[in-house]
This record gives sequence, structure tokens and C-alpha cells, in this order.
Amino acid sequence: MKVRERFSSLEAARAYIREQWASRSLGLWWEAEEPAGSTGEVMILAGEESYWIRPVRQRPEYEAAQLRSALDAPSAGARRLTRISFDRWVSYAFDHPVPRATAEAWSGQLGTYTWSPYDDPSATVAYLTRLFEDAARVLQQFSDAQIAQGLMFLINNSLSDHMFPLMDPGVPWPARRRCICAMYAVFEQVLAPRCSPRLLHALTEADPSVNPLNGVCYMWWDVCPLRGNPGPSPSEDFVLDTEQVVDEGPTVDPFAEELENEILEVQRRTLGLESIACMEGALHGLGHRAYRHPDQVGAIIDEFLSRRYPGWPEGALDEMLRGYALAARQGHVQ
Repeated sequence: MKVRERFSSLEAARAYIREQWASRSLGLWWEAEEPAGSTGEVMILAGEESYWIRPVRQRPEYEAAQLRSALDAPSAGARRLTRISFDRWVSYAFDHPVPRATAEAWSGQLGTYTWSPYDDPSATVAYLTRLFEDAARVLQQFSDAQIAQGLMFLINNSLSDHMFPLMDPGVPWPARRRCICAMYAVFEQVLAPRCSPRLLHALTEADPSVNPLNGVCYMWWDVCPLRGNPGPSPSEDFVLDTEQVVDEGPTVDPFAEELENEILEVQRRTLGLESIACMEGALHGLGHRAYRHPDQVGAIIDEFLSRRYPGWPEGALDEMLRGYALAARQGHVQ
């Protein structure tokens, strides 16, 4: 849930947040040392809650009208794609040149977002499932770099919203479950055979000899926004009389626990692949879920360690992977 409230000064807003932090024993406190240069915003983290203090500037009416006009106008050259075929959707996501600089990728250029996963969430889930389950064949026409760029586009919510229909209770749970389970096939069919036998968490600088697929393999569960939404607790979801609700938040998912379990199962199965890059990616994801599921994550990693390392690891890569697994067990990953 997002709420907002107006204050007379930065100090008053900070004092309000400090009061919430202390009275509710929120835990961790972090505050940006300086306001953001471009916007003047100040960010504060209080436990798991985030606060943004933004200066209010009244727009002249003509400026507001110009802004509305600009937002409503279609981007030059943009064309809405609706009800396109599966093959055309695959081309939309993968058939693009790969620039040297990530910031120059097609997905970041104004006017290229012509497909909305929200137009038909069930169709989006169906297309993702079909792609994941048959990834080796569907993606064989593209280079490794194109596959890495396309997969990152699909799973990273800073690039597209394709993952959000998987958290939509309006899409039947069996279809969502099948799609999440199918993510394992991408690791098995595409990433395990092609990724370089390298550990990205140990790299201190970019190495052009590493397959570009290693990046999406390592970051899959970091950038993927999938998360079960069981609904907030009373201590998390409340609105004060002085606050205004901006966004009530996502719809509660009755299958939130099952969704989390399916993600953990995909990660557990991925640890069984004979690919050190896939193992690292699964451990990375498990580390990010350790705070929510410490017992389940601990059991999965313990089973992995006992199976793979009955004795002391042989070789530097396995020593580093074992150390990373122990760190992930505690949630100490980035």
C-alpha cells in the first residue's frame, strides 16, 4: 500500500517518519545523506518500509496542460501490438541487435513498448509457458547475446511487466504454476549447456570471455519480481486520518504460499544441474528468499552441500561455490 501526507517542511516529515519508526519498532533505519540532485527527494528506509520526502512545486496551469498533452500523445513511430501470434511475440522480445552498452538496448528506447502484458494476462502467461517449456527449440535461431537480452527483458520488471500476470489472481493458478515450473526448463535446456563455467559473484571486473547468458542466469531471481502476496498484516496495512491512499497495492493472492513454494522448487531442482553457473544462480535466488523462508532455504542448501561436497571441495571454483552457498543460507547475497 502507498499513502501520502503533506508536511510544512523536510524536518516535519522526517520527524513524522522517526516517530513511526520508534513507536512501531521497525528496526533498521537508513537515510540518504543528501537529497537527490535532480529531484530534491530524500529517501528513508525504516525496517521494510520506504519513505520518500518530495518537495512540492505547484505547476502553472499551462505547464500542467502541456504535460498532460505529452503523456497522452503516442510516441513517434510506436504501434500498439495486440493479439499477436506467438512467433511474432517471440520476435518482439528477442529479434533485436545487441549493443555494447546496455543502456542503448531496444527495450530502453522511447516508443518501443508496443505490447502490454496486461491486455490479456492469461495469454501472456500462456506465451511465457510455451517459450519456457520449449526454450531450446524456440530460441535456437538467436545468438546467445540476443537470448540473454530477450530473457532479461521478459523477467526484469525494470524493462517490462511480463512477470506480473504470474502474480495476478485473475489468471487461474494451474496456468501460473505451470509457467513458473517451466522456468526450470530454461536453465536445463539453454543456460546449463551454454553458460561459461564461471562464478559471476567472484568477478571483480567485466570479462568478455564469459558467455553473455551467464548474466541472466546469475541475476534471474534477483531481477524477477515474482513474490506471493498473502496480504499485509494489521501492523503493515493501516491508514492514518491525515494520510491519503495513493495505491491500495496488489490484489491478495489465495495461492501466495503455493507460488513461493514453486519458486523454491525450481531453485532446488536447478541446484541439481551439472552447471556451476546454474548452481550459482539458484543459490543467488535462494539467498534473496532466506529472510522469508529461512527453514526451507536452509534445508535446500544443506541438502545441496551434503550431496555435492561430502568432503572438502576440490578446486578453486568449488571452494568459492561452497562458500557462496554458506553465505546464501544466511541471506548474505547481493
